[in-house]
Amino acid sequence: MGKVCSFIALAMILALANSFLGNARDPDILKDFLIPTGLDPSNITSQFFTYTGFRELVNVNTTGKTAAIETKASMKEFPALEGQAVSIAALTYPPSGINPPHVHPRAAELLIVLQGVLEVGANAGTVSLPNTVFASGISAEILAKAFKTDLETISKLIAANNITKAA
Repeated sequence: MGKVCSFIALAMILALANSFLGNARDPDILKDFLIPTGLDPSNITSQFFTYTGFRELVNVNTTGKTAAIETKASMKEFPALEGQAVSIAALTYPPSGINPPHVHPRAAELLIVLQGVLEVGANAGTVSLPNTVFASGISAEILAKAFKTDLETISKLIAANNITKAA
């Protein structure tokens, strides 16, 4: 009986120690905000929560541009985001601009189009790149521009994906 109690006690101690040592997770997103190191909390005013970096987008000129103009607000530019597990970016696309296929591991993306049309292809959750890109309905011309390749190569990839899909 003594050996069993000792074994149970040891197992409980190891389980408890493991719960403290193996604690890897994202920051608590339920906090309103975190005060950056070195900032006196009594000095926090409404200005701490005000970001003006997007005001320059009002008169942005995309003439002659081929790539999107990115303006971002991450913790570096906007310290009030610390602990929020969020960042924001404004992308101004020139006419016929391309948003290259990409992923955001462990994150989501919200697109708001203020003027014009933006053609995208995305599925939430697990993303299979061939299905998501080459069976998405995005035109071959746009994919060729995005991947910086020719239309023939993209057409072959679309055709190969359709064969896989039918099997």
